[in-house]
Amino acid sequence: MNKKKVTDWLELMKDWVVLREIVIAIMAMIHELTYPFLFLRLR
Repeated sequence: MNKKKVTDWLELMKDWVVLREIVIAIMAMIHELTYPFLFLRLR
């Protein structure tokens, strides 16, 4: 029973790492898209 809990936790951590990678990728994409607009607006 305790072993199962540990494996579930490891699976959750794996999923969380993947989710974090996706979030970072999306954030980077948003930055790439917004920076040109910010520069245009500043000028």
